[in-house]
Amino acid sequence: MSFVFPKKRFVFRGVIVAKVAGKVVSNDGATVKVKMYDLSKPLTMTVAEFDERFAPYEPSPEVIADFDVVPISKSAIVKAAGAFPESSATVMEKMFDKSHMDAFMAAGNTKNCPIDKYDKLIAARATATTTATLESFSPQCNRRARNSAVIPADFDVVEFQKDPLPIGIDAHEFARKAEQNAIYKALITQLYGFQGAPPMTDALQTLLGLAEKPVAGTHICKYCCKPMEIEKVAQEYKAKVHYLNLCHDDPKRGTRADNLYWGHTTCNREQGGCSTFERVMQGLQLGARATFTEAEKAALWPLVNVLAASLQA
Repeated sequence: MSFVFPKKRFVFRGVIVAKVAGKVVSNDGATVKVKMYDLSKPLTMTVAEFDERFAPYEPSPEVIADFDVVPISKSAIVKAAGAFPESSATVMEKMFDKSHMDAFMAAGNTKNCPIDKYDKLIAARATATTTATLESFSPQCNRRARNSAVIPADFDVVEFQKDPLPIGIDAHEFARKAEQNAIYKALITQLYGFQGAPPMTDALQTLLGLAEKPVAGTHICKYCCKPMEIEKVAQEYKAKVHYLNLCHDDPKRGTRADNLYWGHTTCNREQGGCSTFERVMQGLQLGARATFTEAEKAALWPLVNVLAASLQA
């Protein structure tokens, strides 16, 4: 099967087609079916429509290998997990949903233009009933697949305003399909390490490919090093206060299974976009110009000794 690439961004029968690789899965001379890298279902169009919208493309070996990776079935994970104890059922079910969403979908932010708002603005502008624009929004959709088009660093905002179609995701949100599966497994595994989490079933352990089951109470927020607790999770969408967030151990490394963890929302905000090294440097710089009480010195010395040993290793 041949690979193709969109000549430009476009909407086809209500579907936003970003500038990512596509693969021709069938062509009977009258209609063509194209499977886009970031869409779950093929697009079916006439040969004329296809020729107008696509050009031949030679993808990298990484894209070819990743193109047909199948996402881990959420229903298979839920089935293997079995029934949860009544005391933790509500939280575990919500966190299973959140784990799936965060593994496979890029997060939005306050400047994203939700697609429903985008549609309303475009429709209103077409009928001259509003002068509202998309200028206050970033050029991307909320909750698009992590393997969608990445907005380039040199993106031209002026050009976006001429063709205000949501085009993709931020670079740090990107993850290939195989990596998304690994993220999903990691987040579910971490969840069972929360303090107060129910024991993992044998079936789920096998499905996740774990040598050993997680032990409740062992998963910590890597920023403050305190255990994450099931009973404190209240992850209602758009709630004013969230107990936990999907955190990057080192934001500079991007969205990878070995760089993501469930941590505290407050810790995630404190960390910001700084790397681990940058935060350590900030702490040491503050400490170098501070004075401490005897109790504070006693609390700091064990950490100082551990750091000194690490630097000398």
